[in-house]
Amino acid sequence: MAPHLYLERIGIFSSPFVLNRMRLLAVSFLLSLLVTSEVPAQNSRQGGLPNILIVVVDDLGWNDVSYHGSEIETPTLDTLASDGIELDRFYTAPFCTPTRAGWLTGRYSIRFGMHGTVIAPYELRGFPDAEDTVPEMLARAGYTQRGIVGKWHLGHMRDDYHPLNHGFTEFYGSYTGNLDYFTHLKLDELDWHKDMATNTDAGYVTDLIADEAIQFIEENAAAPFFLYLPFTAPHTPLQAPTECLDRYPSLPDGERKTYAAMVSCFDDQLARILQALEDHDIRDNTLVWFFSDNGANESEGGDNAPLRGRKGQTFEGGIRTPAIVHWPDGGLSGGARLDSLVSYLDIYPTLARVAGQTGTPVNALDGFDVLDLLQGNGTEPNRDFYSFVDSGDSEELSIIADEWKLRWRGDDLLEDPDGGTVLQLYAILEDPLESTNLSAGNPTIVVDLISRLQSFRTLRPAQHIDFHSPPPLGFIPPIEWVMHADTIATPLAVAPVDSVATDSATVTLRWNDIAAAATYVVQVSTSPDFETLAASSGAVSDTMLAVVLTRDSTYHWRVRAINTRVDNYSFWSDASAFVVPALLPNGIDELPTELSLDGVYPNPIGVQATVRFSLPGAGNVVVAVVDALGREVARIADGTFNAGVHTLQLDSSQLASGTYFVRMITNEKVQTSRFTIVR
Repeated sequence: MAPHLYLERIGIFSSPFVLNRMRLLAVSFLLSLLVTSEVPAQNSRQGGLPNILIVVVDDLGWNDVSYHGSEIETPTLDTLASDGIELDRFYTAPFCTPTRAGWLTGRYSIRFGMHGTVIAPYELRGFPDAEDTVPEMLARAGYTQRGIVGKWHLGHMRDDYHPLNHGFTEFYGSYTGNLDYFTHLKLDELDWHKDMATNTDAGYVTDLIADEAIQFIEENAAAPFFLYLPFTAPHTPLQAPTECLDRYPSLPDGERKTYAAMVSCFDDQLARILQALEDHDIRDNTLVWFFSDNGANESEGGDNAPLRGRKGQTFEGGIRTPAIVHWPDGGLSGGARLDSLVSYLDIYPTLARVAGQTGTPVNALDGFDVLDLLQGNGTEPNRDFYSFVDSGDSEELSIIADEWKLRWRGDDLLEDPDGGTVLQLYAILEDPLESTNLSAGNPTIVVDLISRLQSFRTLRPAQHIDFHSPPPLGFIPPIEWVMHADTIATPLAVAPVDSVATDSATVTLRWNDIAAAATYVVQVSTSPDFETLAASSGAVSDTMLAVVLTRDSTYHWRVRAINTRVDNYSFWSDASAFVVPALLPNGIDELPTELSLDGVYPNPIGVQATVRFSLPGAGNVVVAVVDALGREVARIADGTFNAGVHTLQLDSSQLASGTYFVRMITNEKVQTSRFTIVR
């Protein structure tokens, strides 16, 4: 084993409560190793498979559990930590959706467009079919019962994204997040479901999750099962039953008090779930892995102290969360505190090992099998760990490599790595509170780590979830958040496309008709990312739209279809580009419709005059001056002209006074106009 991995980090956790407890836990762990120094990955159930219970809470901060010294009471978690393995450096993504997608696949979800932000209520994208999930892997290992109870938040606009289509055999809970804990409403629609049907169970969400989990355990206690419990607590809205609020009389009414009550409510329900395992004599043979999906948002009652930062940031407070693993039959017990870096990406490969799935994974994994490390027999994997935040107008990335952590924030790491507004380098093992920026004194390390961050950033596909893209005008959620069989077909831009130039400031955009569409949304922008709009319309009932634009500019346009209720709509069409040229000669704003020779001005002339003609299309033009006998006496133009109105200068200083004709010859016809020279 590697005993140095279990040393206390006194510089951070200096409270007497924590230090005394940690000393006792270390002794307890070392004694347990004397009893069982080699623990097999398989359990003792006649060579069978262990039960697997993954418990995830939503937005729990580092200082929101009492075993870290918090005023919030979490006796169940405290006991679990004292009996199991406390993961002191467990890392997640900065947001909910990427953490959930990442632990389920063992892969950075940037690879499939779900990294950097959360799924918004109107987001069309969701969990892709090509990704192999933990329940799908466990199904191959022989786990026939694979349940999820709680919050999904990995896609809800198509039933392809449903948990039952990604390896789970049972689902109970909400498709989205941030729903009311008592009414189960999200945006005034009921978001509570059993499998694919709407469910009307009444009660506090945290309690209902526990009730369903206990029922699942009771029904499947005889066979190895997999159960994923993504609790919604303590995420907003901040709502708690009176009996939980009453436990904190010393806290003033407000966000922190309600948040603390929600955490305690969760801890109560976790105790009931663990007791159900005990009642069926399967507690020791159940691998329990507990963690938070990201750090707390301190403006909503949470507390990440002493770590810096919050949810949605790549500081430690946003990505380093409380985590515990407990599995006595697998050697994961004894009250040890592991200070090696373990991440949410490691759950998939570790569970694969536990389930005996040691072959080549379906997709290349970014996580590591850390079972030996958890059992005290292995060493920390040699890895880089990446985090990514996309805030729409800027992005933030970090990398942890060995003893270093680099944090970069700016407009675009790929286009302008030197243009970051934030560049911070920390000796993260010695400075976990990220208090001293060492970037100025270590330029070589900075350059190397930025290069690695750029390589990671290139993994993001062009199509990805984007919380900051605007919803369709008037969007409302589906009735009872029922998933659609499919989204509406995406329109195809018909004209103008492929950089076709238009000669008019009024441009008519055209697209094909979509049968399921009631209206269309159209956007025109001078930038291909549509950050700013030059023109837009949110309720076009036809398949064309005329827009007036500024001349001498390149534009991009796109369209998407929307149904009658505005609760289902298509992806945006591929963006098409076109050019509106500069103003036509003489300030006209439209092309001529006919070929014409407009004559000579002024008439009669002295010495200088102007010849004007109009072309509806490009072509070769010859313009000459002929005398009264039809002889050409001057040629003033011979070449190709674009469509439009053109003017030529006529110098008559070499001609005598008299009557003349200007002759215009084109492919279509010959036109003449008479003029007089007067000296």
